[in-house]
Amino acid sequence: GYIFILISAAGVIFPFIIGLFTANYFWQLLPDPKPDLLGFKLFFSVAMSITAIPILGRIFMELNYSGTRTAAIIISAAAIDDVIGWLLLGTITSLVTSSFNGLIVIQNISLLILFSIVVFFIGSRLLSPYIKKSLKKAQYINSIIMSYVILGLIMSAIVTSYLSVYAIIGGFIFGLSLHKNRDFVHTWNATIGRFVNIFFLPLFFAYTGLKTNIGLLSEPSDIMLCAMICLLAFVGKFGGTYLVSRFVGETHRNSLIIGFSMNTRALMELIVLNVGYDLGLLPQKIFTMLVI
Repeated sequence: GYIFILISAAGVIFPFIIGLFTANYFWQLLPDPKPDLLGFKLFFSVAMSITAIPILGRIFMELNYSGTRTAAIIISAAAIDDVIGWLLLGTITSLVTSSFNGLIVIQNISLLILFSIVVFFIGSRLLSPYIKKSLKKAQYINSIIMSYVILGLIMSAIVTSYLSVYAIIGGFIFGLSLHKNRDFVHTWNATIGRFVNIFFLPLFFAYTGLKTNIGLLSEPSDIMLCAMICLLAFVGKFGGTYLVSRFVGETHRNSLIIGFSMNTRALMELIVLNVGYDLGLLPQKIFTMLVI
């Protein structure tokens, strides 16, 4: 039962440390004016240590691998990594936007915890039972439910944005508060979720693509740097999770599968990179390399 926790910890700690120690080298190569060193190092390290669940789930479904024990370990470890990724993103964003003022960070994090408790109470205790009752009467999400959900989402995003933790964290917290209502989750995914995936998700990828300038990597040295970043990102995740998997008694083959699978970064990675870019901590050239 503890195996996936150790794999998850290795999947964050190893690449984060590698990112922290190597970021200084990449920062020195940046043209002036350089971004804040500590902020750059933190975002670079988080970018190295992200694992995303949705793409893992899709890969396992397409390979008919979902029902295996190894897949269950990987998904469980990735789920913990995903949550840690959100927590790291929120904490580091708060640190950067407060110019590393400890008191402001503690104040913002405390208010965020308080806000999360309030949102979870409203979402799970008030809104969720109402949604459940409405779904029993009519097997679809009506306009009233829809308006409450959108209002809750926007309000949560505004509050976290004012707390300097970034708007997307608010949306994540609000989504979590309703996540235990499985009937609502399934109905949402089957209806509105499809529209979001077809319309909004490609927009986000296009938005990221417009900021990605591959033309900046024109020199052989830039291509080498990009290859180095890709290698560091892979080795940190693979090395950490493979070694720990072997340590806890997994076979060589299963450890290889775990190491490769934990390298899926996908959408969560792009969110981190976009936040770092918007805060001015990841210049376009490094942003492009990290996207690649």
